[in-house]
Amino acid sequence: MRIQADVLFDEGDLKLFGPAVYDVLIVPGGAKGAETISQSAQVQQLVREYLESNKYVGMICAGSLTALTAKLPTQPLTSHPSVQNQLDKGKSLPFGNSN
Repeated sequence: MRIQADVLFDEGDLKLFGPAVYDVLIVPGGAKGAETISQSAQVQQLVREYLESNKYVGMICAGSLTALTAKLPTQPLTSHPSVQNQLDKGKSLPFGNSN
């Protein structure tokens, strides 16, 4: 199967990728790529919009860093061991505590 993008994320309006259009958002992993994606304010906003719309958000491997940078409440998740320390440190931040 070949997958080819028809629009680049940074060229598109967030509405093109939003929860009104798709049922699920998948944040990919992959060390440096996951770090870059997790630092994107647009991605952080998109993750929050999907969750606020009761849609699914999947975060693969190191992509789970986006849960931290999007300031989501603390919740169980799986991640690659290489980002576990960063996620654990985030639990002590004010935005990372939903209890």
